[in-house]
Amino acid sequence: VLGEVFARISRFEYADGSPGGTETLVTIVGEDAGRARVELLVKPAIESLDREGPVILGSCGFAVRERARDIGVSSGRLLWADAFSERNQGIPLADILEMPIGELVDAAGGGP
Repeated sequence: VLGEVFARISRFEYADGSPGGTETLVTIVGEDAGRARVELLVKPAIESLDREGPVILGSCGFAVRERARDIGVSSGRLLWADAFSERNQGIPLADILEMPIGELVDAAGGGP
């Protein structure tokens, strides 16, 4: 199954509304211990992909996924928007969610 995921990641680009945006956002959703194990497997495989644009890896629990579903965005976008929001108080979440994912990741620094 992971092989199929990586094949898709290496073939497609995720243009996120930014000029020339080629970021691919991969988010692992699950319980803490399970996410850590999956990240250990996935991260080296993602780093070895032959792609022009970056593959941005994140992980979150089921609560983030449920909030994202309620808002109508992906878990990954909400994860990075929350990280951005923590560092940039006062900006409405709706505005943050409209930002290109590359800008959210850059502004979030080390990540969520």
